[in-house]
Order: sequence, then C-alpha cells, then structure tokens
Amino acid sequence: MKKSAARKRAPKARPLTPVFDQSKGRWRISIPAAKSPTGKRQRLFFDTKRAADVEAGRIKGMADQWGTAGRKIKASLAEDAARASEILEPYGVTLTEVALEYSERENIRNASMPMRDLWKRYEDHLETATNSKGRAYSPRTIQTKRSTAKKIAEVLDSALASDVSQDDIEEILRKDFSSASSRNTAILHAKPMFSYAIRTLRVATNNPFDGIPKFATAQKGISIATPEQVIQAIKQGCQDHTKNTDLPEDLRLDCNDARSAVAILAFAGLRPEVELGNLYWNAIDLHRKTIRVRTTDSKTRSGRYVDIENNLLSWLKLIPAKDRQGKVAPSNWKRKWRVIRRFAGFERADADVLRHSYATYYHRGINGSVDALRANLGHGTTDVTFGHYLDTDVEKAQALRYWTISPEILNPAIKAITI
Repeated sequence: MKKSAARKRAPKARPLTPVFDQSKGRWRISIPAAKSPTGKRQRLFFDTKRAADVEAGRIKGMADQWGTAGRKIKASLAEDAARASEILEPYGVTLTEVALEYSERENIRNASMPMRDLWKRYEDHLETATNSKGRAYSPRTIQTKRSTAKKIAEVLDSALASDVSQDDIEEILRKDFSSASSRNTAILHAKPMFSYAIRTLRVATNNPFDGIPKFATAQKGISIATPEQVIQAIKQGCQDHTKNTDLPEDLRLDCNDARSAVAILAFAGLRPEVELGNLYWNAIDLHRKTIRVRTTDSKTRSGRYVDIENNLLSWLKLIPAKDRQGKVAPSNWKRKWRVIRRFAGFERADADVLRHSYATYYHRGINGSVDALRANLGHGTTDVTFGHYLDTDVEKAQALRYWTISPEILNPAIKAITI
C-alpha cells in the first residue's frame, strides 16, 4: 500500500497578517497573547481578505493605544459590560455609543432652562424665524405661534425644557385647549419652540410633541354663496347704511365704496383680510387682465397672478382711471365686510365663503382644469383645492349664472368706463 499523503498544513504567517488557509478555505489571522483581548493566543477566520484586514487593523490599533490595560478591569465590571453588550446587541449599538449619548443628555439637562425662560428666548426668535422654505412668517402666523407657545410655557413655568414629557403636553392639550381643532393648532405652532430648544439652544434632547398624533376633527362642509346671495351682497350690501337703525351703531357705515372689493372676492377668490386688505390698484392690470398678489400678502408666502374674468373686468372698469389709486379695499373694510355679509345672508358662513364660491363656480363654469384653479388660488397642491374649496354638487347651470353677474346685468343703465 502507498503511504498516505501527509495532511497539508496551513502556512505560517506573521502575527496579525492575513493568510489564506487552504485547509479551511478561509482567511486567517493569528493573534499573539500580548495583543489578544483575551490575553491568550487566538486564531480568527474570515470569508474575505478585506474582513481579515479590517479586524487585524482594529486589534493592532487597540493594542497600540491601550496595550494590556484593556484586560486589567475588575471582574464585576467585565461581567456588567458583558450583560450590557448582550442587551444592546439587537439594536446594533455599542457600550461606548450608549455612554456618549447618556453623557450628552446629562450635559444638556445640566445646561437646560425653565420653560418660562425658553419662552422669552423663543419669542425673540420668532421675529426672524422662517418656514421650511426659508420664507418669513406672516404677522398673523407669528401672532398665532406666539400666543400658543406662550400659553403652554406659562403652564409648565419652572419645569426644565429637557424634562418636559409627552404626557405633560398631552395633559395640557386636554385641559387648556377645548377642541380637537385648537389642539391641532397648538401642536402645529408650539412644537417648533422645542425644536428651537433642541437645535439652536441645545437645552433639550427630545421634542415632547413628536409622539402626539393629530386629533380627529369633524369634517366641515364647504360653504359657498349662491349667485343670488352674491347679487344681494353687491346690490343691498354695498349701500349707505349710516341711517339704518336696525344695525348696531358700529356697523352703520356707507358701503358704496366697497363694490370693487366685493367683486374681487367673488370673481378672483382673494382672501378677504390680508390679500384684499393689502391690495393696491397698481397691482391690477386691466389690459393684461391680471391681479398680482404679493408674496408678503399671501398666506402661503408665495406670490401669484390671478386671472381677471370678463364680468370682474366690467366691475373694475366702473372706477374711473383717476380714482384707481391707493388701496382697493375702502377704509373700515373689516366692519364694512361684516355689514355686506349680513345683507347677503351669509354672515354666519366661513370668512372665506366667496373664495370657496369662486373656486367652485370657476371649476364648474369656466375651466375644469384644477391646475389652473390651483394656480389662481395660490395652493401648493391640488389636494388642498379639492379637499377644502370645491363643492362638487353644484350644477353647471348655477355656475354659468354666477359668471353672468355683471354691472350690465344688474343695472343696464350702468356703463363701464373705457380703460
């Protein structure tokens, strides 16, 4: 019989130098006792040379930096570290990472401040704060943020910003905000105060609003005015009511100068307060048939051009060119708008009732393209347009009637002035 061949032995190599072990079909590194984490010689095997190189480099680095000191720890500490490592294993984090996170959290807590002080810092910050698109907030939004954040800060008072929990915030929302809508407003406008505490001031580590879901609210129907109500707004609302004793004294106003403003609300869909309230005649181009809404006046902080439809053009041309100066809305506009709504019969409707009416009748009577309507309204997405502005039950005939409301129809004796 032939003498059996001697079993092929794996080649020797310098310590911590990867070598391919043919007998095992894997890469191997040999670790001398002086550099082994266990204090004993070791052999480790890897599927790739790269993995072997990485581990060899790690062990060399530890040995060069710590020498044998890494092995000289108390048995109780080693046992505790082993238990902690086992607990952390499913999460893929190391003891060092956890220790650093804990240390940072404690440092932040030690540097934290009472909520009353955070509120003062945040109030100053609001004056220069911007939204996610880098645009300044409108004065109305700043006021809402200020009042909401202040209310929550006053309840928490001396509590450290770093100690405020989700439970604390939920209790405040339940006790101090009566409706689901007001709670959602609080979440939207007070949450950034804690983001400011975390990112800018570094006096907190977690935002207690993060885990609070939006509260469910009852779906409100979309309120729109009928063509007849719009006619009433223009014919009956835009009159001299100074001697009308049926009105409260503060509403006895001459509203004859409000027709252009009402027409723009009804047939261009501007928002009644900021957009129309700050609209100047020089932003209206009767030749190009456009109205320019400035960025500073838009709720979404984005400027836009709104098309002027033919019936609106007729209403605007009633104003002589020499009188198309300054603001379009008359003095005491907010109170006059209340009077006009009362005579039109939609006093209790949403403040944007004519904006909703414009959207619905435009979509049904002029242009079925939601994109064109979205652009005129200044919406970022068509979801907002569909979800909050369109009453899809309106008949096309009613929409067509809406767009016939013009000076010539209401009073044939009225002659539009040439531009």
